[in-house]
This record gives sequence, C-alpha cells and structure tokens, in this order.
Amino acid sequence: MPKSAFIRWQPKESTVNLETLIAALEDYKTRLKKTGEQLGWDYTHYAFPYRIEQKEKNGLEYLELVGYDPVLYRHIFLTAKEEDGIGIVQITLPDDATTGDMSKANELSRFLAKHYEAELILFNGRVQYFYKRK
Repeated sequence: MPKSAFIRWQPKESTVNLETLIAALEDYKTRLKKTGEQLGWDYTHYAFPYRIEQKEKNGLEYLELVGYDPVLYRHIFLTAKEEDGIGIVQITLPDDATTGDMSKANELSRFLAKHYEAELILFNGRVQYFYKRK
C-alpha cells in the first residue's frame, strides 16, 4: 500500500502548483550543489539521486522523481494543489519504493516544509510544525 506525507500551509505566493514545486526542488538542488562545492565532491548526485519528470494521468498532473540507480532509488511522486486557501503538497511512495526512497522522501518533505513554513504530516502520521506558532 502506498504511503503519503502531506505538507500544508497558508500560501504567501499567489498559486500553489507544479511550477512552484519544481522551483522549490531546483532551490533544493542548488543548495546541495553549493554544499558539494564546499566539500569538493559531487554531493548533489548522492543527496538528490533523482531526475524530475512532469507527468499527467487521468487529468492529474504530478511530478515523478525517477532514481538514477533503480537498485537504490526507484521513484517518488509529488502533487501540489490548493484547497480552500490551503496549499497542499502530497509526497507519495509507491509499493515498490526502496528504503533509500523513504529516506530521501523524509529529507525532501522536511526541506519543503521549512521552505513553505508549513505543517508536515509524516509518512508515519506524526506531525511537525515548521511555522511560527503563537
């Protein structure tokens, strides 16, 4: 059975869609690249071992992160939408996901939650808050 994590927030940006999600992923890759430059090796390839593919199935647009090495990393699915003024990103691990996919999905979900200053509902149902609460 597929597992999902959800990131929910009040969007400061005008829209929540795949383009803004792709921009956040590119920001993530840029930060990893800068870390790699400081370390002097190709850190980005190991910290984000996926290529981003935008797809559509049955009218639903989504992103598929396809792993470069299918033995270690297969794929992760992401969707972005806005419902009732709440931005929602869903990160889904399919049945055939590896433990590497699970680890990278957890890292990615935490980064996105910090990026959007959002509430994160993890794959195990626990909730983390990355926004300022009163």
